[in-house]
Amino acid sequence: MKYITPIILFIFTLTCNGQPSGDTPYLMVLNKSDHTAWQINAETGEKVKSYPTGQGPHEVAVSTDRKWAITTNYGSDEAGHTLTLINLDKESVEKTIDLSPYTRPHGIDWFGDSRRVMVTSETKKAVLVVDVLKSRVLRALPTDQDLSHMVALTADNQGAYVTNIFSGSVSVIDLQADSARQPTDIIKTGQGTEGIELIESTRQGWFSNRADHTISVVDLDSHQPVDTLQSPGFPIRLTASPDEQWIAATHAKSSEVAIFDTQSRQLIKRIPLKKPSDPDQQKRFIGNRFGNGAVPIGLTFSDNGKHLYISASQSDLVAVIDTDNWSLSDTIPTGTEPDGIAFFRH
Repeated sequence: MKYITPIILFIFTLTCNGQPSGDTPYLMVLNKSDHTAWQINAETGEKVKSYPTGQGPHEVAVSTDRKWAITTNYGSDEAGHTLTLINLDKESVEKTIDLSPYTRPHGIDWFGDSRRVMVTSETKKAVLVVDVLKSRVLRALPTDQDLSHMVALTADNQGAYVTNIFSGSVSVIDLQADSARQPTDIIKTGQGTEGIELIESTRQGWFSNRADHTISVVDLDSHQPVDTLQSPGFPIRLTASPDEQWIAATHAKSSEVAIFDTQSRQLIKRIPLKKPSDPDQQKRFIGNRFGNGAVPIGLTFSDNGKHLYISASQSDLVAVIDTDNWSLSDTIPTGTEPDGIAFFRH
C-alpha cells in the first residue's frame, strides 16, 4: 500500500490534459480595443488562450476557487451592459451575463462563495450584486454619487467601498442593511477618486485621487482621513502586495508606478515605464492625450509578491517589475490597449 498511495495522489492532481493542477502562474489581461481577454503564462510570457468578450472590457477578476474569471464589458461608443464569464477549467467562455438596464459596468470583485460578484454601474450611480451562475442581478444598491467606478469588498464580505470619480468620494455600502438605506456613509476624499485598496492588517483604505494627484488614506472603522499623500502624475489604480507591506499605484500621465510602504506611508520608489525601442511601436505614442508615455493602468502582484505586473495601455504590453529591487525586469506583449489584469494559478 505504501507504493500505491503516492501514485493515487499523483493521478488525482493531474488535470484532464495530464498536467499538474494549480501550479502554473497565469495573467488574465483585457485588451480593450480588441475586445478580448488573453490568458498568458506569467513565467514564459506565452499567450495560452484568447477569449472573446463584449465591447471594451475594462476590469477582470478571478474567483477565490480559481474556477472563474469575469470581465466587465464597459462598451465603447455605445454603453456596455454585460459581463463575460470564463471557465478556467475548460478554457472557454461559459456565458455572457446581461445586466440591463444597468450600463457601463466597470469595477468588479468576487464574494468568497465564488458564485456572486459585486460590480459598479457608472450610469446608474449604483453597485450591483450579481449571481453569475443564474445570470441574475440580485440587488442594486445606490451609491448616490457620480461615476461610481471601482469597488472592493471587505474581507468578511459584509460591506463594500465604491470610488466615485466625478464626486471625488467613496460610498460605504453595508450589505447587511436594507438597500433603501444605502449608502451608509460617504467619505469625501479628493478630486477624481478612482483607485481603491483595502488594507485589513492596518484597517485602512487607500484611495487615489487622479485630478488632485494625491492618495487618501482613511480609517476603515471611523471613516476619518488618516493621511493625504502627494502622488503627482495622475494616480489611477492601486494594489497591495500579498503581505500588505507595499502599495503600488499606476500614474497614467507620468507613466510611472509608485511604491509606498503601508506602515510608514512613505514613498519607496517611482519606477518610470519608458517607450518601446521599436520605431513602429513608438508611432503609437505620438499625439496621445497623456503625452509620450506608456499609460500604465491595471496592475497586480504575483501571489508570492516577487513580481508586479502592469498593463501599459499605450505600449500594448505588460511591464514586469522585480520587487527585490523595484526595477523593470521584463515586458510581455499583449493585444491592443491592455487594461484590466489579474494574476492566478491553475
